[in-house]
Amino acid sequence: MPVPLARVIMEVVRYRLAREAGEPFAAVPRQARWSSLAFEEVAALLARGHSAAARARLDELAIDVTTAEPTAVVEYELCRAWAAAEAGRGAPAQEHLRAALAIGEREGLVHGFLRAGPAVLALVAGLPENPGAFRRRVLERARRPSTRGEGLLAEPLTSREQELLAYLPTRLTNVELAQRCYVSVNTIKTHVSHIYRKLGVQGRSAAVARAVELGLLPETTVELHPTAR
Repeated sequence: MPVPLARVIMEVVRYRLAREAGEPFAAVPRQARWSSLAFEEVAALLARGHSAAARARLDELAIDVTTAEPTAVVEYELCRAWAAAEAGRGAPAQEHLRAALAIGEREGLVHGFLRAGPAVLALVAGLPENPGAFRRRVLERARRPSTRGEGLLAEPLTSREQELLAYLPTRLTNVELAQRCYVSVNTIKTHVSHIYRKLGVQGRSAAVARAVELGLLPETTVELHPTAR
């Protein structure tokens, strides 16, 4: 069975891809605190038109925006903006969007906006003031025909490679991965080398960064174990 972090990553990607395909899951498992999964839980509610339920969940999952990790704050503010807009509350929606843009600009978090999807990007585009450099960057990236995952890969990842990709942000070594996947270490090395080749990178950290950039993994700040190879 996947370790908790890898399982969470795979679930986040699965829910996100379904939502982006216009088929959000009817019920993403309820989360106890704000996380990438909580973001997908609320986003699925909003995508299905359940704005009241989404606002209630946002109230329950409220975070301290002064101390929380920047990616989490951006996602939370974007969900707040989306929920407010769905409720016809334009001014609060714009306030939350500006808060998200300010943090996104400071931290360089373009992909949080792209992952939120067309409804949020339309709100970003609709802000009345002239766009600054970061907002223009977000909107320019959103207009690209292939801003999502596999569409940017000349050769798509296989299902096994997608599974292993979810493990790369963890501290598991190749030996530990082989034990969990019931294959040899050489097989793991072969799959990982294929992942590197398809992502156009050399090394585990670079692969994680590239996968995050492509939307194949959620943005995460998991530190790799120094002995991981």
